[in-house]
Amino acid sequence: MTLARLLLLLLAVLGTGCASSRIAGVAAPTTERWKEVVAGVPGVSVSPDYPLDVTPEMVQLAREAAGSGTPAQQLQALQDYLFDPDLFPFEYERGGTYTAIEAFDRKRGNCVAFTMLFIALGRSAGVNVQPALLNTVHEREREGELIVVNNHVVAVYKKAKGVLMYDFARSRESAPVGMRLLNDRWITAIYLNNLGVDDLLAGRLERARERLEMAAAMAGDFAMAFNNLGVVYRRLGDHGKALNAYVLALNGWGATPKSLNNMVLLYQMESGYGPDDALPLADEVGSGEPVPELMRLGSGWMARGRPQRAMEFYNRAIRLSRDAVGPMLARARAELYLRRTGAAVSSLGRALDLNPESEEVRHLIAFLKLQPRVRDRSGEIIMATE
Repeated sequence: MTLARLLLLLLAVLGTGCASSRIAGVAAPTTERWKEVVAGVPGVSVSPDYPLDVTPEMVQLAREAAGSGTPAQQLQALQDYLFDPDLFPFEYERGGTYTAIEAFDRKRGNCVAFTMLFIALGRSAGVNVQPALLNTVHEREREGELIVVNNHVVAVYKKAKGVLMYDFARSRESAPVGMRLLNDRWITAIYLNNLGVDDLLAGRLERARERLEMAAAMAGDFAMAFNNLGVVYRRLGDHGKALNAYVLALNGWGATPKSLNNMVLLYQMESGYGPDDALPLADEVGSGEPVPELMRLGSGWMARGRPQRAMEFYNRAIRLSRDAVGPMLARARAELYLRRTGAAVSSLGRALDLNPESEEVRHLIAFLKLQPRVRDRSGEIIMATE
């Protein structure tokens, strides 16, 4: 069995919500206006659905349910209505990422769908509710070969002092750490990212790629989307694009060490060896052996999860070819795998001196700026919103 077959995927699920202020006559953009907004986004050739769109029936219900009063009072009344099973029998559906209209019609959906429904109805009642993204992880679970990490979605009403947050189960006043207020392009990106994750889990890689590329383009610095693109690209066999996507993920908003975990796995898979593959047990390679053979043996040990053993071969390759970047870079990867940040920085510094233009060296330097701790080496990590 190859290493790729043994890999577990780690699905990190992040969340969105809303912040709001009172305005007169908030309305969803028209179809033509939304197309104009999307047309100005580089890299998006097809206009995605507007997930916060509403129907006349939704507008009427929102105004009746919210009633009059302050924005906070209106939102509370709207939430009370949506949480009353006799008035609005909405059911939680894990994985049910729907637009606001779909969630309204089906009376079901996940936290993302409910939050988008709440935003759309709140705006229809005259309160300008914005999405917000919380960069915190709440729970993990396994789905087949996947480890799913869930984050949370909320809605936020900004007040003079603090914020009032609404989510699927409660409302509270607090100032969450790691919250990012979002525009409609961002909430659309989160919606597309979730659909892309669904496609990825179902094995629809090309469809996943299309949706995730659109999500990344809509948001611009969306770490989750770039990370997931890396997983899709890797599965499609384009390791170069996967590497670049992980770099963007590590520099995007909401970046986590999880993307570095995927990088470690990518490096292992690039070696071409799995744990059960035959590995020449040449413990004593003569000093005259060519550098490529030493590198091959080192990569084989890395694939077997033995970075210290791999470094023995990398060090011998360095001694034989002191002007080559490859052995020094390989040693830095092994040191990074072992969480020896200082040693990795030293090796990368020497590699950069040998070749200041090396993109691979610069990639690893970018990773080390985050100084992450790699904890889950057993599988790739993909990120969605729950």
